[in-house]
Order: sequence, then C-alpha cells, then structure tokens
Amino acid sequence: MFGAGFLPGLNFDRMNLTSESIDKLLNDPKTTVEDLLKEEELLQEFRSQNEKLINFFDKDKIKLLLNYIIKEQEDEQNKGYKFPFLCSQIFGLEIDKIMKYFFITNKQLEEENKNKEKDKENEDNKEENKDDNKDNEEEKKEENKENDVKEKEDKKEEKKEEKKEENKEENKEEKKEEKKEENKEEKKEEKKEENKEEKKSIKVKILFAKQYNDNQKIVLEVLRNQKFDENGKITEVDEKGNPLYKAEIIKRAPDGKSKSTMLEFASYKAKEILDYGMDALKDSLLFNEEETLNNKKDLIKKLTKVDDIEIIEYKDELKPKGLRDSAMPGNPIFIIEE
Repeated sequence: MFGAGFLPGLNFDRMNLTSESIDKLLNDPKTTVEDLLKEEELLQEFRSQNEKLINFFDKDKIKLLLNYIIKEQEDEQNKGYKFPFLCSQIFGLEIDKIMKYFFITNKQLEEENKNKEKDKENEDNKEENKDDNKDNEEEKKEENKENDVKEKEDKKEEKKEEKKEENKEENKEEKKEEKKEENKEEKKEEKKEENKEEKKSIKVKILFAKQYNDNQKIVLEVLRNQKFDENGKITEVDEKGNPLYKAEIIKRAPDGKSKSTMLEFASYKAKEILDYGMDALKDSLLFNEEETLNNKKDLIKKLTKVDDIEIIEYKDELKPKGLRDSAMPGNPIFIIEE
C-alpha cells in the first residue's frame, strides 16, 4: 500500500548474491530495523528480492519504516535524513510481500499463515510419496528381470499399444492445460479489476494526540523521579530485580482497570528512554504533530495510493471496538476503513 515512484536499476554483479553483513544480521534474533537501515547494501538486497530479508519485515516492522517517513525526527543525521529517504526508496520498490501489509487485516494475515503451513505439510507429504514410489519402482524392476523372453516380447507389444493410448491422452491433457492457462489469464484480469475497486473504496484515518491523558502524565512524573545509568536504564529495583516505579504506579492508579494500561505505558516509555534519552519523558513534543502530518499528507497519499486520508485529533470515542492501542503524542494510529 505504501510506495514511492522509484524504478530501481539492475546490477548484474549483485544478482543472486547476499551481503555477508546483512545475512549475519538476519541470523541474529536481536537484530532491529535500525540495525538494518544502517547497512549500505540494504536497498540493493531489497532490489535483489532477498527473500530472507523481506520475510524479516512483518507488519510491526513495516510500521516502524513508515514512522521514519511521517514523524519528525529530533536527533542525528541518520534518523533525520538518511532513514526517511531510505524507507521511501524501499516502499518505492513495491515489493508484493511488503505492500500487502497495508491492505490485509490481522485476521486475513493469520489465515494466510495457516494456509502456508498447510501447503508446507502437503509438500512434505508429496516428498514422502515420491520416496515410496521410488521403492516400488525398484521392486518392479527386479520382478521384470525375472520374467522370461516371451513375457518381455509380449510386454513390448502391450507397451506399444499403451503408448498409443497415452499419446491420445497426452493430447487431451495438452488441450486441457491450454484451456486452464486461458482461464488463469482471464481470472488475473478479473482480479486486477477487483483490486482497483478495493483501492478506490479504502479510506485512511490518522488519529493524533495533542497531549497525554491524566494517567499517562502520572506515569511520566513517576519515571522522571527515577534514577538512570549512563545508558538510560532505570537502576532503582527491589530485591527481586523489579523496577520500583511499578509499585509507585500501582499505588497512584485511580482504579484497578487503569493499572494494566498505565504499567504497559510505563514499559513502553522505559524502552523509549534507551533510544531517545530523557526527551522521551517530556509532556509535549518539540514540534507540532498535526502541522507535520498535514504538511506530509500529499506524500502519504502518494505512498499509500489512497486519496481519501483524514487527519483528526484522537478521542476515545473515535477508537474502533477491538483496537487496544491509543494514540499518543508522537505516536499516531492508522485506521483503514473499507
């Protein structure tokens, strides 16, 4: 769904080759999206349709790539200039497995994964059947060797007749295959038209929050009073190694229902501190998020190929049923309506 108008060139020296550094990162379960964006050969690997690299980017990682484009970055050159430009180029390649995440629902994604698992099981069964068939063929060969000359001659005659019949059947099968190919092409055209209609009916709502809610402000206040090491990690913990801020948040939570959401928000912010420092605990952003989103609205339309995009301030009553996440300053949520 998200993509820029970029036509990659061919590099025959790089075809079918994988960057050793990127391959090493993909084999490391701790590798992050930012680690890969720092690699100079990342874009070339996407152009080469590196399947392992493409499979690494699930729906959540695609959202991170999008955030580098639509969010105002406040720190070094990488996040402010290189990463947004690189992410736009990646979407511009319009790789099917990446683009589908902007149109497919979580339920559809689960069904697709189940179908892939079934297909894999079927392929495994086919391989087992092949092995069984090979064993049977060997047994038949041994039996044929024991037959006398007369039986062999009789079989030759029988085979001639069978071959004639097979040729007739092959001709029939060829015609059937030709018909199947014609039907496939017709279905492809029909599907293209259906996809066009689906894209026309899609509407995207971007919900942004101007400020944190009261419970979130309590969490920010508690976290600001904690002690941190030089890497931004909270150092105040209890005897079991649990951060002390959790007990303080539970104590200050207005009701039982708020405890879990406040603790989740605190964990999210604690991770952000490791990436962005103490700026992550400020009550407001250093830029106007609504203005930034509106300024980049045309770019979002171009990338998503969706013309109907609405940018509105987040309110609880606007959140669809079943959606757990809420918009926060600097972290808008996207709602696709069909």
